[in-house]
This record gives sequence, C-alpha cells and structure tokens, in this order.
Amino acid sequence: MKSTGGNLRAENFYAVWREQCRAVNLLRDGGATPPEKLLQAVWQHQRLRRDQLQTAGGASVRVLHPGFASAEGGPDFRGAVLQFGSDSPVSGDVEIDVQTSGWHAHHIQVSK
Repeated sequence: MKSTGGNLRAENFYAVWREQCRAVNLLRDGGATPPEKLLQAVWQHQRLRRDQLQTAGGASVRVLHPGFASAEGGPDFRGAVLQFGSDSPVSGDVEIDVQTSGWHAHHIQVSK
C-alpha cells in the first residue's frame, strides 16, 4: 500500500511523539498478564462489556458508579456503587489486583 507524503509524515510524527512521551510503554510492564495500571484505567473509564459482568457464581453485576480513583494507599477506587443481581445497590471500595495474592495482601478473603 502506497501512502501519500503528507499522511506518512503525520504517521511518523505521531510515532515519534508517542516514543518521546513514552506513551507506548506507559501501561506495559512486559508480563503476560495485563498490568494493573491498565486494568485500573479500564475500570475508571468503564471500557468493558458492562451488560455482561458477572460474579464468579454467575450473578449479574451492574456498575452504577465506578468510584473515585484513590491516590493514597488502600483501595484503588473509593465510593463505587454496584448492584448484584436484583439486590439493592451497595456502595464500597474497589481494589484492582492482577493476582489473588494482591487481595490476600489487603486481607481480603477471595471466595471461589
């Protein structure tokens, strides 16, 4: 495919800019699992299939509010509002961890 000089220059400019700003590597950590920062961004901006969320037990989950990102230690998001199945909505904190060991470090019991 042949590109016009103007488009090629724009594409190269963008590629150079991304590399200089390190935007390409910002959310990468080189592992096989997605980096936690990427998953936090997905949660914060709700870039997921909201109509298909389920608990491990198969109950539907609705995210009414993802919460507010926390810059302090502790949970990643505070004040989230979720609804499980047809239960009343609940408010609480959300912790994003790639490995269950992260949950154990926060003293959260993981149910199977």
